[in-house]
Amino acid sequence: MNRYFNHGASFEIAGAAREIELDSMLLPKQFHQQKSQLEEKNILGEKLTPNDYFSMAEPFVSKMLVSPNNFKKIQTIATYFPGGLTDFLGFEVRLNGEESQADWALAISGRDNARYALANFLSNGHLPASYRQTPEWNRILNFTQLWTKPNSALHDKILGAWLEFDMPENPPSVPIPSVFFNPVKIKGSSMADPSNFSWFTKQAIPSLMGQRLLKEVEQNLNTSIQKMPKNASLFIVGVMLSRKISDVRMSVQFRDPKQIIPYLHELGWSENTDTFSTLINDLISLNVNRIVLDFDIGKHIGRTVAVECSFFPNHYHQEHHWKKILDYLVEREIAAPSKRDDILVYPGTEKTMMFSENGTGPFDEGTPSSKMISRYITHIKIVYNPDEQKLKAKAYLAIRTVGPSNISI
Repeated sequence: MNRYFNHGASFEIAGAAREIELDSMLLPKQFHQQKSQLEEKNILGEKLTPNDYFSMAEPFVSKMLVSPNNFKKIQTIATYFPGGLTDFLGFEVRLNGEESQADWALAISGRDNARYALANFLSNGHLPASYRQTPEWNRILNFTQLWTKPNSALHDKILGAWLEFDMPENPPSVPIPSVFFNPVKIKGSSMADPSNFSWFTKQAIPSLMGQRLLKEVEQNLNTSIQKMPKNASLFIVGVMLSRKISDVRMSVQFRDPKQIIPYLHELGWSENTDTFSTLINDLISLNVNRIVLDFDIGKHIGRTVAVECSFFPNHYHQEHHWKKILDYLVEREIAAPSKRDDILVYPGTEKTMMFSENGTGPFDEGTPSSKMISRYITHIKIVYNPDEQKLKAKAYLAIRTVGPSNISI
C-alpha cells in the first residue's frame, strides 16, 4: 500500500505525515454515548492495537473486497504488533474481477512516539524469533534505529513510514513487509544538486537493502529527481523487500498532470503512451485534482507505471467525489460494479471515549475526551502494464484515529 498507503500510500497532506487538521473537522460539538457501549468496545484508557482497528473495520468491509480467510490471515500477522505503534492502517483491495485477496499496511508516524515504539518493539525481543532471524526484518530494524537517532540525517528528513504486507493466497511463514517512507519535501525546483537529497540514496535506501546502491541505480534516482518539473515533488519512496527486487519505487506528485508523460520520456520510458495519456486526460476531465505518478527505478525505469488519484483538500469519510471515478472505472470495465458499490459504503466513523488520569476509574471524575475512528478511501491507483490489454485498479481503504478533544457528556 503506497501510502496504504498515501501510497497512499499514504500520508495524504503534502509536508505532513498525519492529517492533523482532521481532528477539528470530525469531532462533534456534542458527544453522547452510553457507558455500556464504551465497556463493550473495551478500549477505555487503552492504546488501540492494529487488531482493534481491524475488528472495528471488519463489519464495514465487504467479503467481495476482503475474503473472510484473507481477513483472518491479516489479523494473524497484525496480532504481533502492540498498541501505540500506529493509529493509521489500511487495506489495498483489487477492483478488477472477482478477486477478494487484499494486502494491508500500517503507518508509523514520525511526529510522535510511534517510531520509538517501533524501534523498541523490533530490538527488545518482542518480535517472534523467526522474524528476527531474517535479513529483511534486521534491515527494517537498522532503518528504524537510524530514524530514531537524533544526529542521523533520517531523524528529521522522514515524516513517516509504512510497513506494507503483501497477502498471497498462501503467505510465507515469515511475512516480509515492503517499506515506504515519506520524505521531507523534495521539489524539482530546488534539487539540481544531488547532495541535497543524498541522505536517502546513501543512507535510507541502503539501510533497507542491506548494501550500497549500484552507481548506475543511484545516478538514475538522482536523475529522476533532477528532472522533476518545478512544481512536482517526491512524495513517497519505497523499497520492495517482500518482492525480492532491487528497484526502488518512486512516487512523484504533480500539480500539472499533463507533465507526466514528458517527464517519463525524459527518464527513458519509451512505451506506447496512447492508453496512459487517455487515462490522464480522463482523470483531469473528472476534476481529480491530486495525481501522483508511481514508477520503479533500477538500472532502467520500469515499464509498468501507475497513477494515484485523490482529492484536495481531503474530506476523508465526507468526500463525495469518489463515485464519479468509480463510475468511470466501471464504464471502462476496469472495476467490477459490485466492488464499486461495496467501496462506496465503506466510509464512516466510530466514536470512542477516553478518560484522563485525574479520576480513579473509567467513569469517575476524570476529564472525558473523545477519539473518533474514521473509515475512508485514501486514494485509487490505476496501473498501466504495456504487456496487458486492460488497465487495473486498486482502492486503498483506511481506518485511523483522530482526536482527542475535550467534550462534555
